[in-house]
Formats: sequence, structure tokens, C-alpha cells
Amino acid sequence: MIQPSTRPLFGMILLALASCAPGQSRAPAEGSAGGPAFSPASADAKPAADQILLAPRYVAGYSDYIEFKQDVTQTQSERGAPDVTAGLKRLYGMIRRVESASKDGATLTLTLDRAMHEKWSMYLRRWYDSDRHDNTDELPILSRALNIVLHRVFQFQVNKRLEVVDVQVPDDLEKAIIETQDGFFAPEVQRDFSAQRLKINWFLMPGALYADRPVKVGDSWKNWVEDQLPLQGPARMHFECKLEKLEGPPGKRVATVSFKGALELTGDLSKLDRFARSYQSEWDGVATFDEARSEYTRRIQQTRTRLMFAGKAADPKTPPPDQLLFLKVDQSYRVLTMDERMNEQKSLAAASQPKATSQPAPAPTIQP
Repeated sequence: MIQPSTRPLFGMILLALASCAPGQSRAPAEGSAGGPAFSPASADAKPAADQILLAPRYVAGYSDYIEFKQDVTQTQSERGAPDVTAGLKRLYGMIRRVESASKDGATLTLTLDRAMHEKWSMYLRRWYDSDRHDNTDELPILSRALNIVLHRVFQFQVNKRLEVVDVQVPDDLEKAIIETQDGFFAPEVQRDFSAQRLKINWFLMPGALYADRPVKVGDSWKNWVEDQLPLQGPARMHFECKLEKLEGPPGKRVATVSFKGALELTGDLSKLDRFARSYQSEWDGVATFDEARSEYTRRIQQTRTRLMFAGKAADPKTPPPDQLLFLKVDQSYRVLTMDERMNEQKSLAAASQPKATSQPAPAPTIQP
């Protein structure tokens, strides 16, 4: 009989998660932070009363807090063995600052302000949250790598077409993570903070929901994001978006946008084995655009992924049976003001303080 194993679970999660996750310039204007502002929307775009321009606006000197969270449940199915379930949760919170803005683009920095990871299976549960004091990371397999990245600064340059043309990662970061000698968790952190994943998760994925023209309720538009998967190579994430609702007074309206999409492998499929070709991923979700802030402040998304990989046979002479891997990823993205972030951080820290004991302290021992 084939014995279930959890060894490949987290490794396959990391490979699958590697996939989860246009316009012209407007003349600079003074922003709320006192500096020039940049928006990729065309200066000629003049929305009608029933339309809205879904485009970001970056104001030099402005700072806020953005948070990206994933809740992953993985089921490994193998013929002749019970299903094995495991999962992870991860959250990264960044302080975003617009360093400069002009008619040609903007330069922004992201500083990691919060990091949370939780891993669980039928055998263990470990979690670490930099905002809390009651962590269970005794080993510590999670905090060691995360604390290396905490408070590090990453710089991005965006052009007038909202393309990320430059990403700067601290030179010593990769080496410092590798030197933790943690082969289980450090590679995941290393991938999360690579230039490619930072660009995808923090700019291109949120940017896929923007429209390149004014839209009204019922209008639809499409976008895509190019990616590079570890095993499958080049891929394209297709997004289909629709404006569902538009509420509030002019200048302060809130737009509700639904979206769905699927991943397309765009490389030479003949060079992939059948396991790599089996990769399928689709998603749907809803996002909220704040007209006053000119950005999406909330986004929730569920991604469903399916792939096959070679199983492990009890008898070395017997070809291993195929295994199926199903992943469900509930993902969220939100934007807070710095005051909101500070209040939430204080609340989390206070709630996780060790509780005072009601027992009196033992009397000191007096040595003769």
C-alpha cells in the first residue's frame, strides 16, 4: 500500500504560488502631499457624468501602507492512499512612499513593515507574526529569514504606461537569507522578495484591474500580466474586468469591479513534460476603487490551481502512480493610511502581550 507523505507538500505549494499572484501621462499637478503628481491616464480623457477613470495617481511625498495576504489550502490526492491536506498563510505589509513623480512616471519605495507566516499540516503548526508577541516559532524556522527582510527598502520605477522599468533590491539581501542555512523556509522568502515577484505581486497584479479609458457601469475591459514560472517557463495571466457598481457623489465615488481570469502557458509546450503541461490555474474576485484616492483600496481573489506530479511507488520496480495536487488560494490586498496602520499595529501588539499571572512570586531563598 502507498503511504501518504507530506514531504512534497510545501515544496509544491511554493511552485504553484509562483503564478498567483496601459495608458499615457497626465501633466503634473500639485497633490495633497504638496508635491507633483503622476497619473498614467490620458490628459484627453474626460469622463462623462456616468463614467469614472480607473487609474492610479501618485503624489510625490505621500506615504501609506499596503498589505498582501494569501491563505493557501493544498490537497494531495494519490491512488491507493488517503488525501493529505496542508496549508500556509502569509502576509506582507509594506509602507509605500512616492519618492518622486513627473509627467513621465514615478519612483516609489516599499519598506517591509509587517511579515506573518503560518504553516500547518496534520503533523505540525508553526506561525510567526512580527506584529505580535505570542508566536509559536520556537525553532525558529520562520522568524530567522523574515527578520532579515523586515524593514528593508525596495525601490521601483514606473513609466507612463504603468510598466515597472526598474526594481532595486538590497544587494546583500539574497546572501543574508542564504546564510541562514535554512533549506526549508529561506528559499520561499528569497523568492517572495526577488525582483520578479515583487514586481508581479505589488504592481502588475493590482495594475491589471485598471482601465485605459473612462468606463461606466456594465462596461468590460481586458488586461494581462506576463510572468515566468519555475517549471513551465513563460506564462500570461489574463484578466477580464467589469464595472458592477458606482456609488457616491462626484469626486468621492466608490467603484466595485468584478474580475476573472486564467493562466496561459506561452512557451514551447513541446519542451515540457506532461506534468509541467498539466498546470491549470483560474481565478475570480472583486475590488473596490476609491475615486478620491485614485486607486484600488481593497481586492479579494480566489485562485484555483490543479497540476499532476509523479508519485512514489512502494515497489521500486513498479512505475509510480500520478498524483494530483489541488490548491485553493484566498488572496486579499488592502490599502491603509499610516494612522490606520499605526493604530492596528498597536492593537495587535497589545492583544498579544503575555498575560500577567495571579500567583504571587516565590519568596527569595536566603543563603546562609
